[in-house]
Amino acid sequence: MKLLLSILLSVAMCFSSAVNAAAAHDPTAPLGYKAAPKPVEVKTAPAPVKKKGPKRVRLPRLDAVICSSENSCVAVFNGEMVEEGKVYKGFKVARINENSALLTRQKKQWTLNVYSEQVVQ
Repeated sequence: MKLLLSILLSVAMCFSSAVNAAAAHDPTAPLGYKAAPKPVEVKTAPAPVKKKGPKRVRLPRLDAVICSSENSCVAVFNGEMVEEGKVYKGFKVARINENSALLTRQKKQWTLNVYSEQVVQ
């Protein structure tokens, strides 16, 4: 009886390992096909905190300067008309001449120029 039980147990173990082996290989897969290995999850340390340096600010584009007969000029920045003394995207328009505009921001100054064909009288 013990012999019969041990034989049945051995056969059952062999059968279960054969089923597992068959389950690992897909009989419908193309010849020579190898399943892609499972990706290994790699734990990485959190990214170090970067020190904040000075933030770079993009200057607006001076498209044109429009001057009227009364000697007052208006600058066109990125398609928007801005008068002298007004603020445009954080820049104060300090002065507008016939072919340039002076912008200021935090003690810094930028002079933007236009070519003669962009000046409208």
